[in-house]
Amino acid sequence: MTQNTSRNVVITLRLAVALAVAVVTLSVVSARGPGESESFPTAGVTSTTQSGPGLRFIHVATASTTGGYRTYVYHPFMYPEGPDDVLFVTQNVNPYGGPDVYNPHSVATWFDIGFDAWTIVNQDEATMPFDAGFNILVPSANVVSFTHQATAANMFSGSTRLDHPLANGNPNAVLLVSQSLNPHGSVVLNDHPIGVWYDQASARWAIFNEDLANVLEGAQFNVLIATTNAAAFVHQASTSNMVRHATLIDHPLVNGNPNAILFVTQNRNPGGGWPGTLNSRDVGVMYVEGFGKWAIVTQGEPTIVVAVFENIARGHGTHHKGSRRQLQPPITTNISHT
Repeated sequence: MTQNTSRNVVITLRLAVALAVAVVTLSVVSARGPGESESFPTAGVTSTTQSGPGLRFIHVATASTTGGYRTYVYHPFMYPEGPDDVLFVTQNVNPYGGPDVYNPHSVATWFDIGFDAWTIVNQDEATMPFDAGFNILVPSANVVSFTHQATAANMFSGSTRLDHPLANGNPNAVLLVSQSLNPHGSVVLNDHPIGVWYDQASARWAIFNEDLANVLEGAQFNVLIATTNAAAFVHQASTSNMVRHATLIDHPLVNGNPNAILFVTQNRNPGGGWPGTLNSRDVGVMYVEGFGKWAIVTQGEPTIVVAVFENIARGHGTHHKGSRRQLQPPITTNISHT
């Protein structure tokens, strides 16, 4: 078996039918075939304080790690800070080239102190499907990341305003955001797809619910601001790259690389333009073998797969033939902006 070459990159994508998404793509630490129960890589990890962006890997919900609405994430190098770790999670529809598994629910991370382990939970308490995939990033110390809590002091217009010198006054900043449930006190659920937007009046970024429900006081979010540690860009979904409920990413750092690990956050108005675009669905990523590209997809609409003509499996970075997927060519659709 061959080891995959490391690549580091952070991406911000705007998923449209007018949807904007912040995406981070990082090198895969190692790969395994579908159906294996371990959620941690078997090689290539030295510590969570490595000089790169941090520890990143793929977790797959299995019968041994999953029960009810949560899946436990076990990793030998994941707990230097325990419940104070800052985790980022993006749903991966087809990890390791396995079958497409959609989990159309807003997820969050929660540290189970009783089991001394991190979990990924469906906030609406819907059953977590087996084989659901999640890309996980635990940033290293040199990456700008922190936990933000919505309070009366930072709430406005149903959003919670961020205040950080690297983001303030910078409408082109690239932010990655994941929901986190407080392990030290009362848990406040924010069961909504989230995104970020730039408020020109205050020159601040804010986190909001894409369905425009008010963010609740006490809700917590992990925030990463892309700096020199990774390359960042904005992807705009358009009729030329949209296929049904997906937008194809065309970038040399990820094209033809099924072992890349992507993280996404929706961005309503990259560059600070207004009114921007809303998308009230949770999103994830998937690798489309027929195009040799990654795509951002809305959860719960598996119409993206229109033909199955070969299976694909991977083991430790080696690409084997298995279940290939083919998308229809881009179709003409009316793109609505709300």
